[in-house]
Amino acid sequence: MPHRPKGKTSSSKGQAKRSLTRPTGTVEPIGELLLDYIEARGLRRPMQLAMARRLWPEICGPRAAQVSRPAMLQRDVLTVRVTDSVWLQELSMQKPTLLTRLAEAMLDDMAPTDLRFILAGSLEGDSGGA
Repeated sequence: MPHRPKGKTSSSKGQAKRSLTRPTGTVEPIGELLLDYIEARGLRRPMQLAMARRLWPEICGPRAAQVSRPAMLQRDVLTVRVTDSVWLQELSMQKPTLLTRLAEAMLDDMAPTDLRFILAGSLEGDSGGA
């Protein structure tokens, strides 16, 4: 791993260097510092998907979690695979509540802004793409 000056990061996509340091004497919430670090390292979407998958049984309940699973995240839209059309309709009707629960369970800036439910033959074979 190449050595970088402390407090500086650079993106592999050619973006300008961004400082993660704060002016001396200021106190920043740890959550903001972590989000800055996550963004700078390109880890936001993989972390969002991992968090959503881990929290999903708590968010939708154990019965719905048996027939559904977050599959991918694109542009802050979480796509959830559902194996049963009745459950797909039920989860679709619960979308506002599910989004609220996700926002409460995840860091505010990490919660998806929308949910999309798709009918899938099984929960296996998730692309894992973030």
